[in-house]
Amino acid sequence: MKLNLTGAANTYWEPDPIIKEKKHEENSKLYPDQLKKLNEIIEKNNGHIALGKLTWGDLHFAGMLDYLKEILRMPDLEKKYPAFKKLADNVYSIPSLKAYAASAPAAIW
Repeated sequence: MKLNLTGAANTYWEPDPIIKEKKHEENSKLYPDQLKKLNEIIEKNNGHIALGKLTWGDLHFAGMLDYLKEILRMPDLEKKYPAFKKLADNVYSIPSLKAYAASAPAAIW
């Protein structure tokens, strides 16, 4: 499964508000199915992207989760797709990663 977020990212940065809204509306029809499938994959892998254990994919996804919520305009993303929260919790339960994330500067988008 490939989750292509290029459209959402391009929409987020679109300067024309009319075009931005139209693109967001189009994207809103595409992403729910993809996000549902990704949620199912994470559930099957015990809270991980693949292999049922921590991989680079987990680190990448956990690091992007707040950005995904922003570009998809879904602040409740983890409520709709609870496996996303479980994955992030798995990653940030590692003390060194939790400390690193806590010390990182706030993202500005």
